[in-house]
Amino acid sequence: MVSTSPTAAAQVPGIATSKGTAQAFVRRLVMQTTSNVIMANWSRMMWQDVVNRAVRMLALGPLGSHFISASGTVTGN
Repeated sequence: MVSTSPTAAAQVPGIATSKGTAQAFVRRLVMQTTSNVIMANWSRMMWQDVVNRAVRMLALGPLGSHFISASGTVTGN
């Protein structure tokens, strides 16, 4: 069983206008911990692969046309 608990989250929106339509650019910082022994020992490279896959799924999903771009980066100790 995977257990995650968010420890902090923040949003910093910026607004730009394109042909009269407001587009929000949102940056989200999420810090999470896991009690799963296997996942807790994953390298940053393994986590980056998961984040890259999530970004691709977002871009190719039904809401993908609503985003100009998406990216995700894993940082840590």
